Amino acid sequence: MKTRKSYANLPAEVREHIVLLDDKSSGAVSSYWHVDASSAMQRLAASIDRARPTLDAKQMQVVQAFPFRWHARNLKRYRNLRYSDQTVHAAATVLSSATLGYLSRLSGVSVDRKGKDYRRIRKFIKSCTDTLVSFCLTADPISWRHVVSYLRGVSKGVGEDLGEFLTADALGENYDRIRDGLAGAIELTARKGQPEELELLFASIPGHELRDQMTQVLNKLLSEKAAQLQFSMQEAITGLVGLRRERIRPEYVSPAESPQITRLAAFLLGLWDSVQANPAARQLFEEFQHLCQTEFKLFLRGDVGVETQFDARVHEGEPSPTGKVRIVRPWVESFDPPRAQIVIRALVEALE
Repeated sequence: MKTRKSYANLPAEVREHIVLLDDKSSGAVSSYWHVDASSAMQRLAASIDRARPTLDAKQMQVVQAFPFRWHARNLKRYRNLRYSDQTVHAAATVLSSATLGYLSRLSGVSVDRKGKDYRRIRKFIKSCTDTLVSFCLTADPISWRHVVSYLRGVSKGVGEDLGEFLTADALGENYDRIRDGLAGAIELTARKGQPEELELLFASIPGHELRDQMTQVLNKLLSEKAAQLQFSMQEAITGLVGLRRERIRPEYVSPAESPQITRLAAFLLGLWDSVQANPAARQLFEEFQHLCQTEFKLFLRGDVGVETQFDARVHEGEPSPTGKVRIVRPWVESFDPPRAQIVIRALVEALE
């Protein structure tokens, strides 16, 4: 196998691990669908750390470019490419080692924030971030936390706050991708009932405006979908957003438990039905709905006409063989954080 000319001047150990990852038949890429090259990447990162004292700035740039080239080659090699979270973490480790090594070769960064060396390290960091974003776009959603972890680590190396690097000005459209990727990952892990992964994601963005944005995502999820979440997830979310934490038990309100609440919920739905037949009743409905929300914590949930999967906790009716249903009447939910309970389930119709 021919070694790329750009790798020829690298130390033998570093070159060996790059060639191993680059070799399609080496086994480093283990699956047609789900790629896990974390072990090989970690060995490459360790070899870079050991060789760092001998690597010059140009060699660090060669090392930094390798993960992007490797990723681009995989995009051509595999359909439906998907990296494991561990692979993205290992790639971030490689790029962190390269960045810190490159930084150690630039003498003027710490003393001149407007000098040539400072501009070079900023460009180097943006290039590494772009590479990690491209990895995350084809990886497990939880992997987005590694982009933020990389930026947090190298910002400390430069002596700057994370906010200097994790901005739209610094990253361009990739800032939006990171924000949207984290938001999507948080919502997905919440829906899948993975509180440990949710806490890992949330912990990756301390002291940054993204944290406030992710808190808004969780608050919206809690206010709109709490009754559809597992109880362990409800508890985890309320803790992350700063609400009181108390043990949540799986409990739905029934007439035997709270007949007053159930009657209010039934009357609310009755008024909702009236509005569908007689728009003139809307003012009375809206006034009573506001009273239910503010005084009794009762909320109408679910958009009529939306197609979704049948959920016996929330839906009432017979699902189709595929489980697809359409909401024809909203459900009523009692929501007093951190507790969310179904009072009256939504009516649904089966879809073929």
